[in-house]
Amino acid sequence: LYTGGIKKTLPQGQDQGEVAKGLKIEPKTDGEPYLGNPGAKVKIVYYGDFQCPFCQRFEDTTLKDIKAKYLDAGKAVLYFKNFQFLGPDSVTAGIAG
Repeated sequence: LYTGGIKKTLPQGQDQGEVAKGLKIEPKTDGEPYLGNPGAKVKIVYYGDFQCPFCQRFEDTTLKDIKAKYLDAGKAVLYFKNFQFLGPDSVTAGIAG
């Protein structure tokens, strides 16, 4: 089982879903830009590339709904983390961002 940098060997006969249910991953968000209430119980970490069309689609559609329903209401906080994977222009955009 490999999840978010945590590698765990399953005991023989144990289901991968059983292990994943008890697994808590806490990404580092100190100093990262955020929207919403940083004290909220719900933490959303968004990894994005400034060159990615799917990231753009998320920003244009889904993020607006999340912002209106959860971030503006103080129910959640959204952190943005650069995830440059589309070449040198993505790295340059990420550094500028």
